[in-house]
Amino acid sequence: MPAPLPVALRQLLIPAMARDIRRTGARVNDVPLLCEAKMTRPVMMGAGAVGLAVGLTVGLALTGCPGALPVTQAGLEQRLARHSQLFLPPGRGPFPGLVLLSGCFGARRGTRYWARRLTRLGYATLVVASMKARGLAGGVCGDGARLPAGERAGDAWWGFSYLARHPKIDRRRLGLIGWSHGAWTALAALGPRIAPAGRTFAAAVVFYPYCGDGVAVQRRVPLLMLLAGRDDWTPAEQCRQEARHLIRSGARLRVVVFPRARHAFDLPWLPAAKTIRRARRGQGATIGYDPAAAARAYTLVRQWLARHLGP
Repeated sequence: MPAPLPVALRQLLIPAMARDIRRTGARVNDVPLLCEAKMTRPVMMGAGAVGLAVGLTVGLALTGCPGALPVTQAGLEQRLARHSQLFLPPGRGPFPGLVLLSGCFGARRGTRYWARRLTRLGYATLVVASMKARGLAGGVCGDGARLPAGERAGDAWWGFSYLARHPKIDRRRLGLIGWSHGAWTALAALGPRIAPAGRTFAAAVVFYPYCGDGVAVQRRVPLLMLLAGRDDWTPAEQCRQEARHLIRSGARLRVVVFPRARHAFDLPWLPAAKTIRRARRGQGATIGYDPAAAARAYTLVRQWLARHLGP
């Protein structure tokens, strides 16, 4: 039987779920169905794989996704359930699950790219639509403080509760991954003041987070921190300093710095360097793909998740 939601989350979540169920008629163990995308064509599984059809949930055709309610007509939790997207591997499960928190642009191409890769490895992935659920369709890249990490951190625990109640997901093997603004949020969510009592992620990964507010995470959560040495948006040195303090305090933390990489180094459609002029309130910042760093980061993430969540 799925574990009950914490009281605070139940008070916010259950009424919104009930409204959503009545509206759509969808019901799975009292959880409203998210938009689940069904694979309708073969997937290429790496170099040399030819026409391998795996029935993977990847987002090519959406089912069960009614139109979004205006922001003023429902609570945040209902809008998260309506706009977020769940990717399931083929098979009966139960699968380990991952909550994915996007960067400041919102749950777009980059987050879905990683969701598909991770789902191919056997993880159920929940792409949390934090920006869209708040009416921030253009994201918050000009000023990340428009949506502070502490405010967004509840989205991570909403995702945790959703996955924990899903019949195909193993609630004992749930992880959290964030990129940039989402990584900043993930660190906040893992803080002892925000994490619900008795709840913990079994593993976490953060890509190039902002660490300028300080970092205090649950010591028992294994955390992999992937940083870019040439990052002028969220400087790696801030995180390295915080990491040293965390390690001395007993945190289960591994830090990897890619010296020549820039912010967003893991996104292969980016050029080697691209200026985002609106970043940092108009001061600008540079993002760019680094093939070597991206390949190494993927290997590290795969190994970290396999070690702490299982395949």
